[in-house]
Amino acid sequence: MLFANKLVRKFEPVRIYPKEVTLLTAAEYNAYKHNIPPVRDLFWLKSSDVNPSVVNVVEESGSVGICNVCFSTGMIRPVIKVDNQLSIGDEYNIKGTMFVAISKDMLLCKNKIGYGCFRKNFEAEDANVYEKSDVKNYIDDWAKEKGIL
Repeated sequence: MLFANKLVRKFEPVRIYPKEVTLLTAAEYNAYKHNIPPVRDLFWLKSSDVNPSVVNVVEESGSVGICNVCFSTGMIRPVIKVDNQLSIGDEYNIKGTMFVAISKDMLLCKNKIGYGCFRKNFEAEDANVYEKSDVKNYIDDWAKEKGIL
């Protein structure tokens, strides 16, 4: 369990029950993109193309595209999957980071927690696999530091 401040007109403490901190998949992004606040940089998605040297990203235009896994300025924008029933569009301050409910069970970071390569070892056969990526390690470290999981 995690406490967050829900931002409506005032801070309203609520309990959040996180299940997972990860990246959105391309399918999730496409399903909820009308609820996702835009950002000025591209950001990483969890799912990838069949070519191990590329991974899906959301481009500045809002379209899903692909990018080289070692592109160093991809935005890291985690999603927290929760057991709660959220109201879409509500904003939450979780341990100093702003999130927005994009579905009834997902909170997406409104901006970013950092930038980085998806995976520095871009020659690996599994370079675009999220579970082995540098981005996953970054998100896991961030979530532990914040006490989210």
